[in-house]
Amino acid sequence: MADKINPTHYKPTGPKKLLERVIRLRDLQAIDVIEVFGLGPHLASTAKYILRAGKKSEQGYDDAFKEIEDLGKSVWYTLRYMQNVAEEHDIKVPEKTQQMFDLMLPPKLDLSKGDNRHE
Repeated sequence: MADKINPTHYKPTGPKKLLERVIRLRDLQAIDVIEVFGLGPHLASTAKYILRAGKKSEQGYDDAFKEIEDLGKSVWYTLRYMQNVAEEHDIKVPEKTQQMFDLMLPPKLDLSKGDNRHE
């Protein structure tokens, strides 16, 4: 019977030594989480921005503004990943999800047609 409280998808699968090191750390670094969970580029960026939200200061900016900016970036990377998965598996996403894609993500470049928007 599957463990409904601690399912396997919540457990990291990274190298044992790294996992042991991470458990001993008081302040996790984003790279530790990324490596332990084997995150790809989109989810790695999502994790990085979430983990640093509220911890970054920049002269001339309010700390709350920087926190909101980092959280916004994490949303952007999550949406981009969701869009890629939906396209790869030919899944029609719910209407509200599509509205978020349309609102927050720029159109993808179509390199097969010689897309040259950046010239």
